[in-house]
Amino acid sequence: MTKNCVLLFAITLMVGAGPSWAENGSAGKVILVLDASGSMWGQIDGRTKIEIARDAVAALVGDWKPDIHLGLMVYGHRRKGDCQDIETVLPVGPIDLAAFTARVNDIHPKGKTPLSAAVRMAAEQLEYVEERASVILLSDGLETCEMDPCKLASELKSKGVDFKVHVIGFDIAQEEQAQLECLAKNTGGIFLRADNATGLHDALVTVEKVVEEEIEAPPPPPPPPPAPPVAKPTAPFFRDDFDGMELGAHWEVLNPDDEGYIVESGELLLVSTVPENLGTGITNLIRLTTPLPKGDWVATMKMALDYQTGRENAFLGLHEDKQNFMTFSVRAVSYYEAIRGARLFFVGDKLAKGKAAKFENVIWGGAGGVPFRSDQPPNPVLIRITKTGRTYTPAVRFEGVAEPTWVEHEKFTSLRQNGGLAFGLHQYADSGGGETSMTVDWVEIDVK
Repeated sequence: MTKNCVLLFAITLMVGAGPSWAENGSAGKVILVLDASGSMWGQIDGRTKIEIARDAVAALVGDWKPDIHLGLMVYGHRRKGDCQDIETVLPVGPIDLAAFTARVNDIHPKGKTPLSAAVRMAAEQLEYVEERASVILLSDGLETCEMDPCKLASELKSKGVDFKVHVIGFDIAQEEQAQLECLAKNTGGIFLRADNATGLHDALVTVEKVVEEEIEAPPPPPPPPPAPPVAKPTAPFFRDDFDGMELGAHWEVLNPDDEGYIVESGELLLVSTVPENLGTGITNLIRLTTPLPKGDWVATMKMALDYQTGRENAFLGLHEDKQNFMTFSVRAVSYYEAIRGARLFFVGDKLAKGKAAKFENVIWGGAGGVPFRSDQPPNPVLIRITKTGRTYTPAVRFEGVAEPTWVEHEKFTSLRQNGGLAFGLHQYADSGGGETSMTVDWVEIDVK
């Protein structure tokens, strides 16, 4: 037979995080939560369960240790059908046997069984997340207010310092026992059955001893410190120092001309003699076939540029095809040497399905009319691309200066990471037949 309500004594004890109460002289704190729902009018051996409960509580309180303070919480005693009918009848404090018994005898069952909400309220009143806490639950049936006692037990256990629920199943149906057992098991408490007045008395005596032992016991040791974070691998995701006799298999060369590139002495040498651009295609575009890492990454290229024509353009970027690329370039400009002097620009170019974006910033020179060949910009140069989400932030650094510093420039946003990492060299304008070259020392990709 399924019961309609629950008889609940939720005795919640609170223990400080220091020594036990017996050691430091302070009182233990307990809340007794009494179920006064309508099923308490059911009978066992000719007596109502509320009468049996009143006698059991009187016996429990009569033997209660004075150094353990006790409070009384009741639900279901004022209104029918109200899952919010929960009341703290007596605050936690020293026991007044006559007052406590009188308040219990004045309770008349009426309503529903907000069992889980009452247990939660008792735990919160005793600050279970900061102090050790236990609950004694005396129930003759199941939760009737659409909460899951088992789920609640797991939640309170995970958040509490040392939280337990000890459960007494009072005249419960066999099919209802599993829910009450899990409430105890999920918190590390004990489960006991009581089928009549004698059984209830004996079960309460047993649980009272368990509560006293918990109060006297030292607090549990603090949890061990968290394990140190796993160190990120020191090796980069990808690196090529060009130490072989030819390009590795992880590179492909678009529009190849073997007179325009060679690997030797730990460097890749590129030579350009004609004006080109990525929109129409450049000779010897070097592109990585290894897929880029998923997520965020940083790609860096170290190179040295020979400024001979004032038309040099060395770049690092992403390349899919002539209509979809993103490059960041060191570009030499010497059109107006006599007026403004030779200059270097850092240039960003983006083309996505024919839609272009661009920036140009001066990074060296610009005054005095000094030609490149008499005052070369510092070498080597590093170009870096940092991918964060869908944003690509470029930076450039001159190594041949007293204090090399990364200087970031305008960001590009790409909704889709298309193409592979690529680099190359070309002349962006006619130099009258002049030749330009650069050497690439290494290319590296790190995962952020």
